[in-house]
Amino acid sequence: MDNSKRKTPVTLSIALVLVLCAAVLIYFYYSQQVASLTKTNQDLSAKAAQYDAIIEKQTAADEAQRALFKITWPTSNTSLCYENQYSVSWQTPSDMDIVKADLITPNSDVDLGQFPAINSNGTGVSYGSFSWDLTDANGQIIPPGKVYKLRLSGTYKDKPISAQSDGLFSISQCN
Repeated sequence: MDNSKRKTPVTLSIALVLVLCAAVLIYFYYSQQVASLTKTNQDLSAKAAQYDAIIEKQTAADEAQRALFKITWPTSNTSLCYENQYSVSWQTPSDMDIVKADLITPNSDVDLGQFPAINSNGTGVSYGSFSWDLTDANGQIIPPGKVYKLRLSGTYKDKPISAQSDGLFSISQCN
């Protein structure tokens, strides 16, 4: 039998030690990788929590601004009559530029047009108004009635926003 092809216990022991050393090195290498990934994950989780807190504050501020959008005139139980001009007025968050006005009727909504909101010197609130002669955007006279509401709508920070008059008002002939 050829002794050159025969493995000795010493050769096998050295091979086994080398395999074990390689296994230990691989274990430590991947342990460090897992620890590094765990640390990165913790850092990302902390940053995500900070980001969520910022978004929550910003959302609360946006909601506070959205709450500023309201119609200041006409108010509930106002009686309007033909032959007069009226000033429809509102306040909006300062970042709104244009509002669309609609008259809400029992049968449908009537387009009254689009109007600018005027920014008021950095107070965070804009105001707007338009002169209304009780006609729609096409100049058609609004029929008399007792169940009208006004709705204003627009976009605030890329989201739709709207407000309605606080109650019903009427339109009739002047006495």
